[in-house]
Amino acid sequence: MSERNVELVRRVYRAVNEGDLPAFIALMHADVELTTSGIYPDFHAAYRGHRGAVDYWEAAREVWDAFAIEIVSCEPAGENVLVQIRQQVEGRNGIAVEHDWGHLFSFEDGLIRRVRAYVSWEAAVQAADLARRARRG
Repeated sequence: MSERNVELVRRVYRAVNEGDLPAFIALMHADVELTTSGIYPDFHAAYRGHRGAVDYWEAAREVWDAFAIEIVSCEPAGENVLVQIRQQVEGRNGIAVEHDWGHLFSFEDGLIRRVRAYVSWEAAVQAADLARRARRG
C-alpha cells in the first residue's frame, strides 16, 4: 500500500509539472483537503473538494507565470507519505524564487485525501511524527 501511495504522490507532481489539471484532479478524493503553508497571501488557508482543488490550481497560475517542482525525497511515513520538494517559481514581475517545502499526504479509497504544506522539511517531518503518535494513541 505504501509504495502505491508513493507512486500516487509522484504522479500528482508530474501532473502539476506538465500542467495536466484533469490528471491532477483524477488523483484527488472527492473530499480532498489541500492546506497551504500560509506563506503566500494570495492563497486561502485550505481548499476543499474537487472544486477547491481546481481553485487552488487556478490561483497558482494567476500568481506565477512559470513554476516547476522537483521531488527531493518521497517516502512512506506510517499511513502517510512525506515529501520534500524544491519549488522554482517565476512571478509576473519576472522575479524568480526557489524554496524547499515539506508536504504530508494522506489517503482514502486509493486517492489523495489530504495534502498539508509546510514551510520546511523539518516542519513536515515533525507533523508526520505527531500524526503517527496520535494514531498509536
